[in-house]
Amino acid sequence: MSHYSKKAPHFDAVKNLVRQTFDSSPGDSLVQLNANGLRLVCDYLHIPFSCRICSEMNLQFPENLGPGDWALNICEQLGATGYVNPASGRELFDPARFARRGVALYFADTQEFSYDTSPYQYEPHLSILDVLMWNAPDVVAGALKSKTTLTRAT
Repeated sequence: MSHYSKKAPHFDAVKNLVRQTFDSSPGDSLVQLNANGLRLVCDYLHIPFSCRICSEMNLQFPENLGPGDWALNICEQLGATGYVNPASGRELFDPARFARRGVALYFADTQEFSYDTSPYQYEPHLSILDVLMWNAPDVVAGALKSKTTLTRAT
């Protein structure tokens, strides 16, 4: 990250987010680190965030779950009526199975968000850290809203 320190306008804020993520994460759990990092980034972007760790919820899973069945199983145990997954995972899920069990299945498609990285060449889809270092929080939050489309699976 230090490569961007004198060029990226939001470098210091993002450096502090990364430091805070590691400093405030309890223990050595990768799940806790990820959840804590997501919470801090969402706070930074003023996006509501709520998280429950699956392994801490005492959920019951059948032995032979197929691809995508874990999501349907969790939805049923929590009483959820809908599930959203990134579009890149579309092939993992059977929309008919979700429909038969009363759970609406949605996919989140995201359009490319490009931004100025002068004097460096822009690299699409590099990382969320890159996006955050080069853009103000309100710009990133606005791009998430305007460039994300939820499509219901049929």
